[in-house]
Amino acid sequence: MSDLAMSKKIEVKSDVKKVFLTGAGGLIGSHFAEILQESESIDPVFLVSGLTNSGEKLSSEAVITKNLAKESSLDGLADEIYRRYGDIDVLVNNAAITTQNGIQTFANDTSDKRIQDVFQVNSIAALSLIRQFLVLPKPPSLVINILSRGAVAGGKRHVAYYASKAALLNASWSLAMEYSQTRFVCLMVSQIARKDHRGVSLDLIGKALIDQIDGTSNRKNFETVFFLKPIEYWRYLIGYCFNLFRNSRNYGIK
Repeated sequence: MSDLAMSKKIEVKSDVKKVFLTGAGGLIGSHFAEILQESESIDPVFLVSGLTNSGEKLSSEAVITKNLAKESSLDGLADEIYRRYGDIDVLVNNAAITTQNGIQTFANDTSDKRIQDVFQVNSIAALSLIRQFLVLPKPPSLVINILSRGAVAGGKRHVAYYASKAALLNASWSLAMEYSQTRFVCLMVSQIARKDHRGVSLDLIGKALIDQIDGTSNRKNFETVFFLKPIEYWRYLIGYCFNLFRNSRNYGIK
């Protein structure tokens, strides 16, 4: 460990939360990284894939480079982070990749290897990190998974992406049922607002992230956070429950 990194570790104040963010080089991740670095109450550590140069603005002594699509990249990763940076208070699983849009493109042009990579990065790597951190002497008090609304009810595009995010959503809920020491929060992100189309602003998603880390949000052991107007939120939930009921059948046990 460099002298600078060691100095950084020693000088962290007791009221400062250490946050480990994966996927810090992507569109959402780079925005998260920026606001985490600006906060005086957060000491961030970042993981980038190394496949792009989008992590150049990150503090160099607080960056780990790993390609999560490679299974070997996960070997002892939580132990490595613990040795270099100490206890992690908050784990943010944000790293993700996707497949091509549309069912025809998915069926005709998406390889099995690409589907495997999507699940490896989006759900297997995240679940592996959660497992590794939970067995450390001081597990994180909060795990935040950046998911998608499509993980709940599916969608017409990104088949493998939605399926992989659904796996992590279910795992988070299951873990929260048995592991009360750690809160599990899923931010259900939908389309990101850009110049050419409407959507959820990065600022709003970032605010939700900081609220969770600072502890100013709901303190439930498991929580899904949506980014919808109130009327849209209730329509979404009612529509989901209606479709689930309409498309379900029960063979009752006598």
